[in-house]
Amino acid sequence: MRTKLTLQELLKAHTDVFAWTTAHMTGVLRSIIVGGKIFNTEHRVNESKHVEPVKQKKRSLASKRDEAIHTQLCIDFTDINKACSKENHPLPATESKVENIHRHRFKCFLDVYKEYHQILITEKDEEKMAFYRREGVFCYKRLPFGPKNARATYQRLINNVFGCQVGQNMEVNADEMVINIDSKEEMLVDIKETLERLQVITLKFDPKKSSFGVEEGRFSEHLIKKQGIKADPSKVKAISYLQPPKSVIKIQSTTLSPVYSVHTYI
Repeated sequence: MRTKLTLQELLKAHTDVFAWTTAHMTGVLRSIIVGGKIFNTEHRVNESKHVEPVKQKKRSLASKRDEAIHTQLCIDFTDINKACSKENHPLPATESKVENIHRHRFKCFLDVYKEYHQILITEKDEEKMAFYRREGVFCYKRLPFGPKNARATYQRLINNVFGCQVGQNMEVNADEMVINIDSKEEMLVDIKETLERLQVITLKFDPKKSSFGVEEGRFSEHLIKKQGIKADPSKVKAISYLQPPKSVIKIQSTTLSPVYSVHTYI
């Protein structure tokens, strides 16, 4: 009971790391100090040299259901992505992270609020993300989904800020973070360490999708329980209710290799 009350007080003292609405999403600072060195967090459009101007395709609007219906602008970044070189930044391996999380008794499951949208685009590249609508010409100031190297920019930020924690008392995969804790005594220390780092870079979490000091939870399409690791039922629902094939053609269409299915079932 005492640990619970102390945890509540700790979270109240760090309410600025949570975003209840987009108005609370201030954006990650353009530059931060990590290990005594200045680290630039902005996203850069790494276009290749001598790229000729291209005529952009028309943009469209789409609706997205998220508790309520929101109208979301969908931008086709195909042309600009072709003009950009691929950034080979290493992305995390999920399997080992899931196993490491399961070995710890307590966990804190944190969900980054709108992930990429908290990262700012470098000012000189904002005009490259421009698009036209009836109201006029607009451009993105924050990183949307779709541009090449968007995930690499985000992963680099996470690796630099939480590098000393990842693999020790934390695991990260995209917008999901899990603090690994072995005892109640360590819980408050590890949570405070993480929250203070979040305050430094002004990265926000979604309080509706975060939980602290629990023994079970979801991470990267896996359900982590005390009894073991299972696939998230919501992710494999379609396969669970898949009807068995009743013809040779159906069998062939549900296997990975048509040749294999012919030799096996005919």
